[in-house]
Amino acid sequence: MPVFYIALAILSASFLLCLYRIVIGPTTFDRALALDLMSFVFMSGIMLFSIQMRSLDYLSVILVFAVLGFLGLVAVSKFLFGGDIVDRNN
Repeated sequence: MPVFYIALAILSASFLLCLYRIVIGPTTFDRALALDLMSFVFMSGIMLFSIQMRSLDYLSVILVFAVLGFLGLVAVSKFLFGGDIVDRNN
């Protein structure tokens, strides 16, 4: 049981550090990376909650967040590097 609280404290600290990087980050790339890391920290928190509740019902929520986080990061990266998310030249 104390391991759960230690892991929750570490996840909370990393969530706050990601939030700090989003607000203060010197570049847009730093902010995008911190937002992606924040989604992984959120998924880890859901996983800890799932372990604590001894239920597998929350694992599908983690899968949906992982897919949405990946697609969001791809869209942001494409926008930052190319300036356009949808390629309209074809």
